[in-house]
Amino acid sequence: MGLQHALYNNWGWVLVICSFVITIPLHGIEYSYNSLMVWFQDEFGTSKSETGLAGTIAIGLLSLSSPISFYLMEYFSTRAIVMLGMAMCSAGLFASSFVTSLPYLYFTYGVMYGMGSNFAHVPGLALIIKYFPKKHTVSSTCIAQLGASVGVIALPVIVETMFGQLGWRVSLRIFAGVLLMTGTLGIVFVPPSAVDERRNSKEIESLKDPEKDRAMLEKQGLEKIELPKKSFVKRYKDFMSQTKFWVTELLFFTMAVGVTMSLTNIGSFLSETSLSEDMQVLVLSVMGTGDLAARLFVAIFVERLPFSRTTYFSISCLIAGVPFFFLVAASDSVPLLIGLLILINFGRGSLFGMIVSVGVEIFGAENSDESTTSVFFAFGLGGLLAAPVGGAISDATGTYMATFYFCGTLCVLAFVIATILAKLRRNAKYKLYEASTESPIVYVFPGVSSGAEEYETYITSV
Repeated sequence: MGLQHALYNNWGWVLVICSFVITIPLHGIEYSYNSLMVWFQDEFGTSKSETGLAGTIAIGLLSLSSPISFYLMEYFSTRAIVMLGMAMCSAGLFASSFVTSLPYLYFTYGVMYGMGSNFAHVPGLALIIKYFPKKHTVSSTCIAQLGASVGVIALPVIVETMFGQLGWRVSLRIFAGVLLMTGTLGIVFVPPSAVDERRNSKEIESLKDPEKDRAMLEKQGLEKIELPKKSFVKRYKDFMSQTKFWVTELLFFTMAVGVTMSLTNIGSFLSETSLSEDMQVLVLSVMGTGDLAARLFVAIFVERLPFSRTTYFSISCLIAGVPFFFLVAASDSVPLLIGLLILINFGRGSLFGMIVSVGVEIFGAENSDESTTSVFFAFGLGGLLAAPVGGAISDATGTYMATFYFCGTLCVLAFVIATILAKLRRNAKYKLYEASTESPIVYVFPGVSSGAEEYETYITSV
């Protein structure tokens, strides 16, 4: 009984742990597409751009499908959406193992796996915020996504080993089975109200007795009124009417283009330097370690810093962006190059780890569904455009210097936007504090028309 009570009291952390486990194979496979692509190219005899499109579609839909997943949550539970997403990813990999030409892969891997990964991941993050609306918002959402970093480090080696020994078709079927089994963890994704009901079932059931509710209200001369609930579409339209919505969208879009473009170009840049292949592998491994270290730092320390998450987010934009201006010049010095790449990936890992929590800080926990949808959509759109834009700049100039300068400039611009948002938030909090100390708080309830008269009720508290 004690263990059961402890689990109910800490169910939010149960969700965090299960989300962490789910994202290891889920995003590990998705972000290891560079390894899969080599095998697909050999099998179908296609070009890099043609073969890479399947991975681009999947990674783009990981974020761009957020409006669809949150719309579905109007009709289905988070648990159902998460388990559906894992089933879609499993089915997508299983179907991919039978394709005979590349275009089929655009649907089985690109669309099915991409949308499924969104359903399995993003709604779960929004539910975790409901368990941690104020305290531990950063650490809970960051740890929940930390599995992606673990998967990115571990999966490429596993993919290469399995594909080499078993072939890519059999390996994909095994991964499909792993995803299907991991998807059973989605059963824990229930809202806080369901956990409270289970924990205090007798008390909750008595409160939910409609006859007792009605009798109690009639005794007090009151009438129970069910307020209409706005649909997600209506709430999101209202949400979009805010000026800070568009400013925040610009922030995450700009940041996503800058940091994602670097991901698609650094590997090619290293291959054209004087570094040996072994040294290139070492540099890339160090980059992955920097990303993981940043996410751990965010999870443990960010909520203890003496300034807001948005302020640290703006600082991370600078950490990720400024080294780009020196990257090409440092290509002949291995220690300096590694140091700059560690800084870039530390900043990038911090930004990725704080996407959800910064959106919640800007818009409030009560708008967590809308803020999560908007930040992921902007991030996905920026990430989708990063590869073609970066490639076009490199092809036009014939050098990576212009591309990296562009990445750095976008990150600095994101720093400016985030700093403005943090400043506006501080000013709003200060004005609210002044109003609460100098004058009473007045709550106004719009009156209901009765003939030619209009009534309003005022409740004043000092």
